Order: sequence, then structure tokens, then C-alpha cells
Amino acid sequence: MRSTVLSLSSLLVLLAAFGSGCRDEAALAQVEPPKAPIDSTDPKPSYWAETRPPAGTPRSLPKRLFPADNWWNLNISSAPLDSKSADYIAGVATVRLTYDWGNNYGSPWTTVSGNHPKIFFSSAAYWKESDVEIGYPIPAAALTEQGWTQDLLGTIANPVSAGDRHMLIVDVDNQYLYEIYQPFYNNGTAPKEIPFYPGHYIGPGQYWCASASFWDMKTNNVRPEGWTSGAAAGTQILPGAVQYDEVTGSGPITHAHLVTLNGSAKTPPYYVWPATHYAPGGAWSPVHPPLGARFRLKASKDISAFGPHAQKLLQALKDYGLIFTDNGVNGMLGGTNDARWGGFDSDIRQEFAIALSSLTLADFEVVRLGWRPTVPNVTWLAPAPIIQGAALSSTQLNATASVTGTFVYSPAAGTVLPAGTHTLTVTFSPSDPSAYAVAVATVSLTVKQLP
Repeated sequence: MRSTVLSLSSLLVLLAAFGSGCRDEAALAQVEPPKAPIDSTDPKPSYWAETRPPAGTPRSLPKRLFPADNWWNLNISSAPLDSKSADYIAGVATVRLTYDWGNNYGSPWTTVSGNHPKIFFSSAAYWKESDVEIGYPIPAAALTEQGWTQDLLGTIANPVSAGDRHMLIVDVDNQYLYEIYQPFYNNGTAPKEIPFYPGHYIGPGQYWCASASFWDMKTNNVRPEGWTSGAAAGTQILPGAVQYDEVTGSGPITHAHLVTLNGSAKTPPYYVWPATHYAPGGAWSPVHPPLGARFRLKASKDISAFGPHAQKLLQALKDYGLIFTDNGVNGMLGGTNDARWGGFDSDIRQEFAIALSSLTLADFEVVRLGWRPTVPNVTWLAPAPIIQGAALSSTQLNATASVTGTFVYSPAAGTVLPAGTHTLTVTFSPSDPSAYAVAVATVSLTVKQLP
């Protein structure tokens, strides 16, 4: 999340530094993207930002966007400290936490169906580090209507800000995540200069972006080594955002959150797992940790005086921590743009403002850089076929693990499945989360039709 608005001179410096990832004016004008139909039948939404909400019927995101053993979902409450934790914290101890979410603030996101038509980008500033071979399901209304990107007052065809302008899209049928940085569309009839990138043009009906990233949320795949994304670290944005539904709903928050700092490590390592990329040299700092570092709110920090919603988030910062994903405003936690947050004076916004402004990074510690717990070995042999009408039991749901822990099956015991081939899933949570990660295993089960 690049939280600061870059000046024109800064953008020119970045383009010069990353020229290998850009195309010149002639190339931009010559490359024709594959044509795809545009879906103009998106239903009108009923809430979200007052300026312009994302398309589709509003629905809440699942609490966990990636597998249980994904880095966003790792419980790091007992993970070892980094040997330089005290040094890192000393360098940023005065940084006070703040937040970027609310009504007309934060990251808007939208959902689309699996068969939504896709567009293709003709070029990108970080072309060689973008997933350009796939299409992106950008709703037609997003081209000319406000509120679809972080540039909430601008549109894709007519942006007004050179800042983040992320666009986050979830394919709810295929569990795909698309994150686009600074999308732009030429809706004119002649080649058009790309806003904020002087001297670079795209033709009529063409799409351009700074970067475009794709993730299959059924996997734990990271970006190729050295690749960026919408965040400088090459990580995702949406899984680390604070969501209205998770802080107001029942149950704990079970994932890490993203945080930005105004600089990152000046000496190696510049980034650590799960990051795959480092920020430009102008953002280097001699006191900051590398991108991908995890900050954990100290277990000893008393949070009982804060409101219930803030307590839930702060407990997540103890259990799952903050992942340093980008350079930007010091101590900024990213979140979603959602009208339900209300204005600055709403009770829930005030609750978070009080709680977060009471914390500094001196209340945190840094987990061992790149720490990954061992994944237990889960053994689960494919069960013998069963006859239609028989309920699932321990005969089928009989996985074992190399360490102690608990198993949760899906479908659960007692479920009666129709005839056909089904995938059974087990999520194993080890008793010692400081040493072992959550593991997931699957098997196939055939249910035979009654004679």
C-alpha cells in the first residue's frame, strides 16, 4: 500500500529507476490488447462509499481469504524474537499507530462472478513484474464512475490522484484475487497521454496500469523472486486490511494486518519471506527492518481499557501481528473503504482513533525475520467408496498427524453426500503453534449410487 501521493518529480525518478519494466511511447501506441466484451449489466449496489460504491451485491469477505497455513493466517504469538528486535524497535519506537479506513477512506474492493468478462492491459510501468498474460475482470462502470479505486473522487478513465489508486477485485466463484495498481483506460478516440506519466501514451480503448497482480486464493503461492505487486513488498493488500465485518462480527480476528513505514532496511536483507521485493533506494532507512518483517504487539500490553472492537483488533496484533508491506505513512494500518464505518465522529471510528493513537511501535517486538513454523506431516489415506445414503464417520474422517493437535473436517461427520466423487478436507491445528503451522490435507471419496 503506497500511502503517500507521489509528486510528479518523484514519479519521473521511479520511472527512470525502473525503466526496464516500462515501454516507450511507440510501444505503448502499437500494442493492441486482446479484445474482450465488457459487462454493462452489473447490478447497482445498495451501500458502500458515498462517492461511488464497488459493483455487485454487497457481501462480506470471508474471515480467511487464503488457506489456514498461509502467512497471513499464521499465529505468531509464540514465535521467536529476531536477534535484532530491540534495535529495530529502538529505531521506530516513537512511531504512533494510525489507520486508513472508513467512509470515503481506505481500499474499496468489489466482487465479481467467475464468468465476468475480462480486459487485458496493453502495458504497465512494472510490466516485467506483472501478471499480464491473464485478463482482469474490471466492471464497465468502474471506467467512468467514482469510487472503484483508492482515488475515490477520480475514475479509471479520468483519475485525479497520482497516489495509490489500487483496485481490488475478488472472483468469489474461483477464489481468485486481482490487485491492480494505478489502472488507467483511454476512453477517447485518439492516443492519450497516461496521467502522471508524461511522454507515455496508450491508444483508444486500451488499458494501462503501474502493476497488475493475480493470486489463486486456494494456494500459498508467492510472487516470483524480485517481483513487486500493488504493495512494494510483493504481498497482497486485501488479506491484510481491517474489515468492518470482522471487527463487528462474532469470534476473534484470525489473520495478520498490513502496516506501512516511511523507510525500509538500507542494508541486506532488504526483504524477507513472505515479501519478494524491496522499495526504491530513496526510501531506504538505516533503522527500519526489511519489508516482510512482522511486528507483534507485546503480550504484556494491557488492552482492557479500550473499546470492544479495538480490543478485538489489538488481540489480533498480539496473535497474528503486523506485516510490513510498503513504504508510506509511518505506522499506518490499512483497511477497507466501507460506508458502515461512518464519519470521523462515529463511535467505532472514535474507538479506534483512541486505541491506536495510544500505541507506539515501542509496544511491539519483531518476530524472527522470515520465520516459518514447521508444517506437520498429515497422513490421510483415501477412504474406500461408500454407498449413497451413508453418513460420513470416523471410517472416512481418520487423518493422523506427526504431532499432537486437533482435526476439523469439511464436510463434517454425519454429513450425507450425494452420489459422485467428493473432496474431503481436514484442517489440523497443532497444540504447539510456536513450532508448528496449521496443516491442510484433502482426499477424494467416491459415493456410489444406490443399485
